[in-house]
Amino acid sequence: MALSLTAVMFAQKNCSQIFFSEYVEGSGNNKALEIYNPTSQSVNLNRYHMARYRNGATVGDYVSFPSNLTIGPKNVLVAVLDKRDPNGTGQDTMVSVELQALADIFLCPVYNTNPMMYFNGNDAVTIEDKITGAILDIIGKIGEDPGLGWNNNPETNYSQTQWYDPNHWTYNNTMVRKPNVTIGVSTNPDFFNPELEWDTIGQDNFSNLRTHNCTCGFNNIETPARQHKIQVYPNPALGGYVTIQSSAIIDKIEIYNTIGQLVSVTETDKSMAKYTVDINNLNLGLYLVKVYHNDQTVSTRKLKVE
Repeated sequence: MALSLTAVMFAQKNCSQIFFSEYVEGSGNNKALEIYNPTSQSVNLNRYHMARYRNGATVGDYVSFPSNLTIGPKNVLVAVLDKRDPNGTGQDTMVSVELQALADIFLCPVYNTNPMMYFNGNDAVTIEDKITGAILDIIGKIGEDPGLGWNNNPETNYSQTQWYDPNHWTYNNTMVRKPNVTIGVSTNPDFFNPELEWDTIGQDNFSNLRTHNCTCGFNNIETPARQHKIQVYPNPALGGYVTIQSSAIIDKIEIYNTIGQLVSVTETDKSMAKYTVDINNLNLGLYLVKVYHNDQTVSTRKLKVE
């Protein structure tokens, strides 16, 4: 789909449309985008998709959201690149366990099928309306290749061309939208100076994900886009078996140790919301339990084995 500048010219009011609230372009495949809903109503994402405009392209790579996925009022959704194989190498290196645990949805598992979530610092990314073609928000400038990424230096035309440039913004960095931003960028800018609307917090810093402070209002309770109640019991466990019970159908259960190694996988028949997991082979200690649901969301809980 080619960029249409007439399509992006539409009226938005403050706190009236979803927009990006956090941008993660970290080491390896640590890629994430957080979307904030500033309105007082839940927003169904069926109407929207995200796009990546690679290396100055004006034609985007698009990805849609899972069907009937919603973001609650004053809440956020965290989309993470779908790389979860601990044995992955190169392009398939696993996203960090910490970032995985913060995800509401995982997107684009195969680059050759859909490369949208494989954005780098020099790629513009957008949220767009599927029906009207209108752009709700842009990070970067569509049609411009800034080298490694965009920064806040007007002397380099807001471009980062050397990796050792200390002004990392969209390259190898996490950015958080400033609290006074109440609306997305709906027209392609003449230049993109990220400092105008974003704060930079460093590479692989995920501490602000899952909540956004905005003058539109914010919910500091870490609530996923779809709230699934998860119970893991007994917890602490003394070995043997634990029961995983959810308010939604469970597709798969994974358990990771504290250094990110996958130590247990339970494939289900995808028909029930309650399963028993054998933990006899687990050593004493703390673990992260990841529960995959049939609506493509993921819930996490901690498990202690004594």
